[in-house]
Amino acid sequence: MIVKLIARFVHERTGSPLADSRVTARVFDRDPLSDDFLAESQLSETGEAEWMFALSAAASMDSPAEKRPDIYVELERGGDVFFQSVVTENIDFFQRDPVSGELRGRTHFLGTFRVKETPGDRE
Repeated sequence: MIVKLIARFVHERTGSPLADSRVTARVFDRDPLSDDFLAESQLSETGEAEWMFALSAAASMDSPAEKRPDIYVELERGGDVFFQSVVTENIDFFQRDPVSGELRGRTHFLGTFRVKETPGDRE
């Protein structure tokens, strides 16, 4: 099953979107032994990143039956990782609508993250 994650990044000080196309946003599944890289994306003009990946990519040797990954995001620019989000645990991509019973969890919004500074802020 292909799933989609979305997150938004803003400057902590101003609240304005982190709209830097040189920033790469990578999403990982936290595991006990080794975290799984799932996908990467550039930031949009509105500071959003979207990732699509096969849910099976979250399964690995230390979590072979993974169905509810523990997700975190890293932001990188020029080889410098300058932000890592908190882990969102047990994301359920199999949520069903309580009335219709239809799957509704294939897309998950991780939230808006406030980023203290980027490598460009230090230049």
